[in-house]
Amino acid sequence: MFGDMSAASRLRAHGLELRDTILVLLPGPEIALAFLARKPTTNVLADVLNTATGALYIDGCRVPTQVAGKGRWPTNVVILHAAGCSDDCCEPACAASILDTQSGLLTSGVGAVFKASSKGYRPMALGQESRPEGTRCIEYGDSGGASRFYPSFRSTADLETWMLTLIGD
Repeated sequence: MFGDMSAASRLRAHGLELRDTILVLLPGPEIALAFLARKPTTNVLADVLNTATGALYIDGCRVPTQVAGKGRWPTNVVILHAAGCSDDCCEPACAASILDTQSGLLTSGVGAVFKASSKGYRPMALGQESRPEGTRCIEYGDSGGASRFYPSFRSTADLETWMLTLIGD
């Protein structure tokens, strides 16, 4: 459902559970909010067996990359292209074009490996690292503007299909 914060209240008033909020970058540039909601669940295992997802279906909505692999984790920001955009070129008022102009050309790293902390140094992260030293880190080795980090859609219908996939509908 698209709307403002009152839309989220209406979803809850209809007995639906708010799963996530997504910021939609529109041509113009303008923004909209999209709310992911579903009926409350009482049995997550039954949902997983019935719909193949008991939460958000991350693997079904990953952002494709130029290199082989699962793709990037889906973000809470998506881009809806302007009507005149093509696969090769975006209109100047398209959110993807504006974002890419602001970021310039970016290149993802390759060859990064996990390194042990210095002796006596305590990492600032919570939890404990389970990867052994020398494990290759996630890498994409691609380049382009910042818009490549976000799911992008040619139509509202395509965006809605993606959101339904994300909630396992």
